[in-house]
Amino acid sequence: MKQYLLFILLIALISAGYYTSSGNKESSQARQKNSDHKNEETRKNKKVPSLADQFVVPNFQVNSFKPSYNKESNELSIQMTYQVNEKLYKVLSHPDQQYYLSIELPNNISKITGIKNTDQIQGPMLADHRMSSTIVFKNKLPHTLTNKQATYIREKKLDYNLNVFDKDRDLVLRYMDIYLGTTVPQ
Repeated sequence: MKQYLLFILLIALISAGYYTSSGNKESSQARQKNSDHKNEETRKNKKVPSLADQFVVPNFQVNSFKPSYNKESNELSIQMTYQVNEKLYKVLSHPDQQYYLSIELPNNISKITGIKNTDQIQGPMLADHRMSSTIVFKNKLPHTLTNKQATYIREKKLDYNLNVFDKDRDLVLRYMDIYLGTTVPQ
């Protein structure tokens, strides 16, 4: 009889252990599914980083800024080469990040060209840890410029401003006087 009771007790213990480990396995799987679901929600809800106050020294540095005039096409062309640091690179390389850039012309240049700003163009998407980029702004002018005016545009280091817009094309930052905070010789 003792053996019979011992046998029943052993079966009861084995059964209890099976259900407990099985329950833990199911509980662990449920926790894993819940965790996966939360991670997915976090990824979906992760906001695109703001561009406000990002295009400033030391995050952003203009290395080359060359305004010019092409008489044949009657276009104002501004070539700008810039570099970013790691902080701004992370903001700009976000997969959903879109930004637009425009140059606000100095009053003297605006009077000559007949335009106040270049057209907004989409900023390049930085990838592969490329920390610099060159962008060219081109605008047709309403009238032809004289050689003297073209030379003035090319040679004068005036207070051009860089306007940065978000994906909705709302102005988020104005980088005042590009020449002031650049490595471009003045």
